Amino acid sequence: GVHTRGGEYVPSELEAAVSKPSLIGDIVTHWKKHANNGRTVVFGVGVAHSKAIAAAFGSIARHIDGQTPQAEREESVAQLEAGEIRVLCNCDLIGEGWDLPALDCAILARPTKSMALHRQQIGRVMRACPGKTGALVLDHAGNTHRHGVPTDDVEVSLTGKAVRKQEKAPR
Repeated sequence: GVHTRGGEYVPSELEAAVSKPSLIGDIVTHWKKHANNGRTVVFGVGVAHSKAIAAAFGSIARHIDGQTPQAEREESVAQLEAGEIRVLCNCDLIGEGWDLPALDCAILARPTKSMALHRQQIGRVMRACPGKTGALVLDHAGNTHRHGVPTDDVEVSLTGKAVRKQEKAPR
């Protein structure tokens, strides 16, 4: 029931649609079940959504966004890197250009119609790191069904839209 504007979901409608306590609680439950307490980044729809997810995780999580002072952002990232916190929630801040190879898990809590944004978010957890054996993506947004997995072949053209060739549906 969320409208589209400019090729993307309307942010205010999207945030209202995904900010249900049952959905946020499900994120925490699945993380506890599958992520083995690994270092995790969460991509929320908006500031309130990201803060609600961080609150649901409790003391092991922090929230950062564009209004968070730079020193606090750096401290939160350092705490995640050091293992002092396990989960870093954000809204439109660390989807691209941010690198912490030791990340174990990415939680997609923000539905997007953009394949590029989807791949950027997944890319945060796919960096190689000594001792790292894999990456876990918990997709609570349905983005993988819309845009595929990172191993899907994608035909890219300068004149048309990217088209992926998906061999099987993700689970």
